[in-house]
Amino acid sequence: MAGFDSPDDTSRDEHFLRISRGGATSFHYGSLENGCAFAKTLRVGLNQPAAYVLEDPLFAIGFLRGLLTRGLRVPDDISFVTASCGKLGRYLPVSLTTVYPDLDELAEKIVELLLGRVRGELSSERQCIWLKPRLVVGESTVRATGGC
Repeated sequence: MAGFDSPDDTSRDEHFLRISRGGATSFHYGSLENGCAFAKTLRVGLNQPAAYVLEDPLFAIGFLRGLLTRGLRVPDDISFVTASCGKLGRYLPVSLTTVYPDLDELAEKIVELLLGRVRGELSSERQCIWLKPRLVVGESTVRATGGC
C-alpha cells in the first residue's frame, strides 16, 4: 500500500484529482470527505481498475459511502481493501476487508528490542521490525475468478 506526495507545486487536492483521473489504484488521502469525493469521480467499466488498495481507513469509509451513493455495488462493481480499520469496518453497510499488523507480535518485538538495549546487547541504531500482516476478509472484496 502506498500514499502519494505532490511532485510539484500543485496543491494536494489538485494532485489527488489528477491521479484519480489517471486511474491510480493505490493511494491515500486522510478524510471521509475526500474518500467520498474520490468515489464520486471514478470511471467504472471496461479498462478501468476494478479493485483498490486504500491505505487510510477514514478515506476508505468515505469511499464506501461515495460508491453506495452512486448506486454502485461493492464488491460486484468495485472491490477494495483498507489498512487497520479495526472493528468499525465490520459494522458498516458493507463490511471492509482489512489488513493490519498483529499488535501482540508488535508489542512482543518492541519489548525484546528495549530489553536488548537495556542489557547492552543492541546498539542505539534504528532497528527494523517485520510483522506478518493479518487479513480480515469482509464484504468489500470478492474472490478473483480469472487467472493472472
